[in-house]
Amino acid sequence: MEKYLRLLNPKTTNFDSIGGGNFGALTREDVLLAISYARLSSKQAKLIRMYAFGDNTIEVITEQAQVLETEYCYQNHIDHATALRVALIELFACPATYKPSERNRAVLAGLSRMKIQRVVGSLIDDYRKDIAVDLKDAMQKVKRQINKLMDNEIY
Repeated sequence: MEKYLRLLNPKTTNFDSIGGGNFGALTREDVLLAISYARLSSKQAKLIRMYAFGDNTIEVITEQAQVLETEYCYQNHIDHATALRVALIELFACPATYKPSERNRAVLAGLSRMKIQRVVGSLIDDYRKDIAVDLKDAMQKVKRQINKLMDNEIY
C-alpha cells in the first residue's frame, strides 16, 4: 500500500525507473481514481488525507480533530476532545522514535502528567486503536480498487 501512496508525491516518483514503456505502469491518476472509487466513509477519507497527502501539521490535525470529534467521541467532554487530538498527533505527526509516555503525552495535550495517567491516557489508547482500525480498513479498500484497476487495465 505504501508504494501506491508514494506515487501521489511527484517528488518521490522516478518515472524513468518504471518499466514497460508506460505499459502497465501505475500512475498518480490511477491511485487517485482508486481512492475515489473505494467508497470510503467521511472519517476514512479524512484519515487517508492526513496519512497520504501530507496534511499532518499540528494546525491541520487540530482542525481535523474538531471535525472528527463528532464521529469518534462518545461523550462531549473536553478530555475526549483532547485525547482524540493527541491520538491523531501521535499517529500522523510524530517521528518513529516517539515513545507514548505520560510525559510526552502531557506535553502534547498541555495537561499535567497525573491527569494523563488517571484519565486521558486510556482514552488516547482507545482512540489510537479505533483510528488505526479505520485507517487499515480504508487502505484495504483502496488497495482492492487498485488491484481491480490493474487487473482490468486496457491500453
